[in-house]
Amino acid sequence: MPRLSLSFFGVFQAELNGEPILYFRSANVQGLLVYLAMQAKRPFPRDTLATLFWPHLPDSSAKKNLRQALYQLRQLLDDGDGEPFLLVTRHTVQWNEASDYWLDAAQFEAAVAATDWQTAVSLAHAPLLSGFFGDNDEFEAWLRLEQERFHRLTLDALYEAAEQALAAQNPDAARMWAQRQLSLEPWREEAHRQLMRAWLAAGARSAALAQYENCVATLQEELGVAPSAETTALYEAMVTGEMAVPLGKPALATKTAVSLPLALSLDRTAEQVLLQKVNRFWVEGVLQRALADSQQLDVMLETVPDAVANPWQGMVVAHDDTPLPVEVPIDEVFAANGRSLLILGAPGAGKTVLLLRLAQSLLAAAQADAAQPLPVVFNLASWGNDERPLADWLVAELNEKYLIPRRIGQDWVDTGRLALLLDGLDEVTQPKQAACVAAINAFRQEHGLGAMVLCCRQQIYRAIGVPLRLGGAVGLRPLTSSQTMTYLHQLGGAAHELQQAIAQDPLLQEIAQSPLMLQVMSKTLSARDLPDGKLLPAVAGQQRKERLLHTIFASYVGQMAQQMGATSRYQPEAVPHWLGWLARGLTANNQTLFLVEGLQPGWLTSRRQRWGYMLLTRLFMGLFVGLLLWLFGLVGPQAGIHDHSRSSLLIIARWGLPIVLVDCVMSLLLHAGYGLAVAVVDAVFFARRWGQERPFSSWDWERKTAVGLTVALMALAQLLLFGEQTILLLLQLTGSTFMFLLVSHFAFGQGYDNDIGRVEALSGSWRASLRSMIPALAVGFSFSLILWRLFSATMTLAQVIWLLGLPIALLVVILSGLTSRYLETRAWPNQGIWLSGRNALLGGSIAAVVIALAMALVRLLLGWQGVVIGRLFSLYGGLVAFLVAALVFGGFNVINHLLLRLILWWSGQLPQPLTPFLNAAVRHVLLYRVGGGYMFIHRLLQEHLAAATQTAVPPPTNTRHYTPDPATPQVAANA
Repeated sequence: MPRLSLSFFGVFQAELNGEPILYFRSANVQGLLVYLAMQAKRPFPRDTLATLFWPHLPDSSAKKNLRQALYQLRQLLDDGDGEPFLLVTRHTVQWNEASDYWLDAAQFEAAVAATDWQTAVSLAHAPLLSGFFGDNDEFEAWLRLEQERFHRLTLDALYEAAEQALAAQNPDAARMWAQRQLSLEPWREEAHRQLMRAWLAAGARSAALAQYENCVATLQEELGVAPSAETTALYEAMVTGEMAVPLGKPALATKTAVSLPLALSLDRTAEQVLLQKVNRFWVEGVLQRALADSQQLDVMLETVPDAVANPWQGMVVAHDDTPLPVEVPIDEVFAANGRSLLILGAPGAGKTVLLLRLAQSLLAAAQADAAQPLPVVFNLASWGNDERPLADWLVAELNEKYLIPRRIGQDWVDTGRLALLLDGLDEVTQPKQAACVAAINAFRQEHGLGAMVLCCRQQIYRAIGVPLRLGGAVGLRPLTSSQTMTYLHQLGGAAHELQQAIAQDPLLQEIAQSPLMLQVMSKTLSARDLPDGKLLPAVAGQQRKERLLHTIFASYVGQMAQQMGATSRYQPEAVPHWLGWLARGLTANNQTLFLVEGLQPGWLTSRRQRWGYMLLTRLFMGLFVGLLLWLFGLVGPQAGIHDHSRSSLLIIARWGLPIVLVDCVMSLLLHAGYGLAVAVVDAVFFARRWGQERPFSSWDWERKTAVGLTVALMALAQLLLFGEQTILLLLQLTGSTFMFLLVSHFAFGQGYDNDIGRVEALSGSWRASLRSMIPALAVGFSFSLILWRLFSATMTLAQVIWLLGLPIALLVVILSGLTSRYLETRAWPNQGIWLSGRNALLGGSIAAVVIALAMALVRLLLGWQGVVIGRLFSLYGGLVAFLVAALVFGGFNVINHLLLRLILWWSGQLPQPLTPFLNAAVRHVLLYRVGGGYMFIHRLLQEHLAAATQTAVPPPTNTRHYTPDPATPQVAANA
C-alpha cells in the first residue's frame, strides 16, 4: 500500500499511512498540493508559484507565503522520512514522481494512454475535484481547464469502453457505459447511438426506437438542433430491419462534432496561442509576403567557426570556413550546431528570411510534438532602452509584443521552454552592443540548454569584439555573378537593361551581390516612370557607393509612392515624408515594429509640439475635473443646500444669469487654469527625465507632490481673492487637489515615452474588492466628515455618511475590483486604444448603474427619516461614477492618443486616419504587417528613409486629407 494516497475524482481525499489528512491550514496549501501533484513532471520556479497563488500581493509577501505554505505542506505529508514527496530547491519546487504515492488522476491518464478503457472508467467514477475551490482567480482558471480536460477524457474512455462491450457482444455493459455518458452530457449523440445499438443487441427493438425519440427531444431541448444524418440513418436501418454493418463495427458509430473540443491546460493553451501568433505575425505576415513579392534566390552558407566563443580552444583544432551545400536546410544546420547558432551576413543578404525559415520549421515541429521548444522571434533593438538582464527583457517582450502574461512568460524563460530567435543585434545602439552580447552570454551561462539563434551583420559583429557563446556560426555568402545574371534573365523585360548595366559596372556588380538590392533594382527598373531603365547607368559612374544606394532606394520609394497615389490618391510627394518620419521615430526609439497604439509624445520631433501636447492633454484634464466637481456640487441642492462661491454670486448679481450655468462655467474655467499649471509642472519634470534610463516609482511622489501643491496654491489664491467661506474654501482645496492627483495618477505616465497607457481588457475580482473595503470606508468617512459641516443644518453625521460617504466608498470598491489585463490576441492595428475606449464605457457603465441604484436606495431610506432629497440625486451620483470609472479604465488613454494624433496630423508628419495609409504601404511593399504592427521591409530601407534629408517645409496642407483606397479593410479604416 502506498504511503500517500490521493483521490481527486469526486471529493478531494488524502491519506497518509492509512490516516486521512484533514486539517489544511488554508485553501492555498491544499491547492498547492493539487497543482504540484497533477503536474508531477514539471519543476515550477518559486516565483511562478508565488504569483499564481498570491497574485495580488507584493513579490516579497507572496514568496514569504509560499515558504510558509511549503513548510505546512511538508509537515502534513511528514516529508522528513524516506523519499520526499516534494523536491524543493532554492529556485524550484516539483512533485517527486519517485516517491511512494498513488494518485487516481495520474493512474487514469496512464490507463487512457495505454487504451485500458475498463481501468480508466473504473477510476473516473465522479467529476474531478468536485466542489473544490481555490483562493484566487488564477488557480481557479487552471482548475476549471483541468476539470474540463478530464471531463472530455472521461467521455472518450466511456465511449471506447462501450464500443469494446458492443464488440464483445455484451450489451448490458455497453448500455451502462453509454448511460454514464448521457448522465454527463445528455445531448451526446454518439452515446444515444450506442444505447440504441445496445438495446437492439439485447433484443429490445422498441426500447431502441424509443431511445431515438428521446435523443430527438433532448437535442431539441438542449441545443435546438435536429439529430445528425448518422443518427437518423441508424434509426431508419432499425425501422426497416436492415443493419448494413456488423454490430461491433458500425460505420455509423463515429463521433460527431457536437462535443466540445478537448480543453488544454492553462500553460498548453498559452503555448498554442503563442505558436499561432508567431505563425501569423512572422511566417504569414513577413516570410510568405517576402517570398511572394519576389522570386526566391538560393543563398549559400559557409561555416564561420571563429565567430563564436570556443571553450575547447587550444584542445580542439578549429575547422576552416566550409561552404555548405545549398540543399542543406537551415533546421539541419541548426541541429548540427547543438541548437544554438549565429547567422552572419552583409546588409540585405537574407539573414532575417533565413531566420524565419527556421522559425517556420520549428513551428511545425512544436505543433506536432508538445515536447518541442516554442519558437519566438524577438528583435534586440529595444534591449538597449534599459539594458536589463536578458531574461527580464524576454519576459517583458513576450508581454508587450505577444501579450503573454508575465507569470507564464517567466516560467517559459526559466525552464528553457522557448527557442529564442533573436534578430537585430546590429540594431542595438553602437555603445551598447558589447553589453548586449555580455547579457546574452550571461543568459546562456544560466540557461545553456535552451535553443537560440541570433542574426547580425558580419562587419558590425566583428567590430563588437566580444564573441557569443553559441554552438556554431554560419555566414551568408554573397550572390555570384552567375546567380545574379540567371535571376535577371528569368525576369525578362526591362531587367535586360539592368543585366547589361551590371555587366559593365563593377560597382553595380558589388551591389547586386545582395539579394535585397538585386530585387529592389529589378523592381525599380521595371516601373514605367523610369524610361528605358536609363537611371542606373547614368549614376553608375559615381565614385561613392552611398550615392548610388541612395539613388536606388529613392527611386524605389518614389515608384511605390506613385503607385500609392494612383490607387489611394495620396500625394506621392507626401508618402516619403510620412515614411521618413516613421523611420526616424523607430530609429530614435530603438524599435523596428511600429504599433499605432504605441505612439507616445516622445515621438514628437520638436519642443513646440511636446509643449502643445502637454497643454492640450492637461487642459482637457482640468476641464474634466471642473465638470466632475460641478456635477458633484449639484448634489447639495438635492439635499437642500444652496451655498455658492462668492465669485458666482458676484456674476449673477451683475448679469442675472442662472446660477447653475454660472457655476458650471466658473468651474470649467478655473480648473482649466489649474490644468495648464499642471501642464507646466509635468513638462518641467518630463524635460528633466528626457533621455534618462532610470526607473521611476510607480506612484512618482516627487511629481505628484508638485502637482498637488501647485493646484492647492492656485485654488487658495483664487478663493482668498474673493474672500470665500471657510467650508467652501476647504471643499475647493481638498476636492480640486484630490481630483487632480487622482486623474494624474490614472491618466498619465511619468515621461514622454510612457505618458499614454492602455486598458485592453477588464476582469473582476471580488477578493480585490474585499481587500479595499477598509481603505474605501476610510475615504468615504473622511469626505463625509468634511461635507458634514456643509450639511450640518439639515442632517446628522450618520445621515451624511449614508448620503455620500457610503456611495463614495462603494465606488472605490468597484474601482478596486475591476482590474485591467491583457487579451490573448490582437487582431487589428490600434486595437489597444479601441479596447481601452470600449472598456472605459464598460467600466463606467458598471460603476454608474451600481452607484445610481445604491444612491436611489439611500434616498429612499433617508426619505423615511424625513430628509428631503431631490429626484435627480441618484442621477448625478451615477454621472459622477461613470466619469470617474471611465477615466480609470481607459478613457483618458483614448483622449490623449487622439490629441497626439491630432498634433501629428496638423504638423503634417502623419496622415489621418493613419491605419489605411500603413495598409496601403503594406500593399505596395514598403512595409510588412506583423500582427497589429508594421515594420519596414528591410532595415536598409528604414535607414535610408531615416537618413534622408528632412525638408524644412512640411508637405502641402491638402496632403493631410486623402480619399480612402477601396481595398482598405473597413475595420482598419476605423482605426
